[in-house]
Amino acid sequence: MMRSSALFLAVAVVTAVLSICLIWWYPSSRDFSPSNSSWNGLTQFARDYHATIVSPAALSATSATVSLVLIPRRVMTSEELQRVNEFVRRGGTLVLLDDFGFGNQVAEGLGLELRFSGKPLLDPLINQKNQHLPKASFLPPGAQNRVFLGLNRPSSIDGAAPGQALATSSPFSYLDENRNNTVDLNEPAGPFTVGAETPLGLGKIVLISDPSILINGTLDLSRKFVDTLFQYKTVEILAETVPDTTLDSAKNTLYLLKGILANPFGSLCALIVLVWLPFSLGRHLQGD
Repeated sequence: MMRSSALFLAVAVVTAVLSICLIWWYPSSRDFSPSNSSWNGLTQFARDYHATIVSPAALSATSATVSLVLIPRRVMTSEELQRVNEFVRRGGTLVLLDDFGFGNQVAEGLGLELRFSGKPLLDPLINQKNQHLPKASFLPPGAQNRVFLGLNRPSSIDGAAPGQALATSSPFSYLDENRNNTVDLNEPAGPFTVGAETPLGLGKIVLISDPSILINGTLDLSRKFVDTLFQYKTVEILAETVPDTTLDSAKNTLYLLKGILANPFGSLCALIVLVWLPFSLGRHLQGD
């Protein structure tokens, strides 16, 4: 009986370890996922900026040095929006990036006047290879000349005052309102705001109309701009705002556990469990 129990325990432990390894190492294919190492993921951004994944319930209490990345791909709950609101008002920076999704729901929920237009921004002249990949420009702190950054099928930001604009498209850009890939006489012409910031409480909110500036495939094309957003900051990525597959849910759980174990209290609790579990199982087996 004891041998059977011990064999069962060994098989269970090996299975658990193998499952965790497979979940951890098997790549995700979800857009904007920190565990997706393909062109459309955020693994390089997470690695280069030492970003950690957090849940809405675990936002930093001391937020003055924290920049929170939010790419909403679903409707956020009022409780989630309230937690984000409190995070910013305490002094945190929210970097809100919209991909023709739910950015305006977040902006409205936080009481902002700025909005994402939701209209494709194209540029037939100042671009990378084609008009769907326009270039925008920004002025780095302390610099005299503007610097280009690459975009990938962006939209624009409405309502930004000149002092709020961080990055703008060229005068040759336009909003393709009827989506026919052609400049029409009645369509708005650039320049358009693609990055803007606005204060909220003790913190601020940065709006970006193209989250692809962070993905593996194009991060290097916008590196200088991304550096200005996150330099001297602790970077956190808000989990659970992009619909998950089962694999992604499991990966997020492991990432959250990793963050907990990095905390001294979490490490202590894990050590207690690791010491207690073999002792408890050993007594159970002896009883058998």
